[in-house]
Amino acid sequence: MNGDQIFKWDKFSSHVSSLSGCFVLDTGCVTGYYIWRMLGCDTYLVVRMDLMPIFCIHLKQYKNY
Repeated sequence: MNGDQIFKWDKFSSHVSSLSGCFVLDTGCVTGYYIWRMLGCDTYLVVRMDLMPIFCIHLKQYKNY
């Protein structure tokens, strides 16, 4: 997590009233930072999609910690 990600999340979340109960598709999820933030907003389901296999592997390994 870095300051740029926090800034972008704050900017995005200020334009969304609530993600509670929503289905979310995160395309180009890279490190998965926003996935975890969206899950913390009581979303129903967050689906990640990225064309780079290395990022999908990274998220699977991170989930184990």
